[in-house]
Amino acid sequence: MGAGYIKNKYGPTPVDFAKVIKQMQKDGDCEEIRIKCSNYEQTKYRSKRPADLSGLLEREKKHIDDTLDKYSDKSARELSKLSHKDIPWISAKDDEVIDYESVFYRTDATSVRKYEAD
Repeated sequence: MGAGYIKNKYGPTPVDFAKVIKQMQKDGDCEEIRIKCSNYEQTKYRSKRPADLSGLLEREKKHIDDTLDKYSDKSARELSKLSHKDIPWISAKDDEVIDYESVFYRTDATSVRKYEAD
């Protein structure tokens, strides 16, 4: 999607997230929801309109669905731990933009490819 990400304490974070969310709220495209989760307050954003998937290929939609199936049952803490095992996060310096090219390199814990044994 062309977004830049920075390495922060909890995992990769979109650089312009706050700016994009504010614009989406201004345009009426999403709403902010605050919920109590254990001893913490979480801020979530809910879309107020259906997603336009017309620009995606079927294989891209399948990849998104597969990724959601794989990770949707994970907690924020589990996802954070997993992100810290991934090359983009490992190779970046704290609070700096993650090099986009690093997404093409993965550890065993984060790779989606299945290699056959020789």
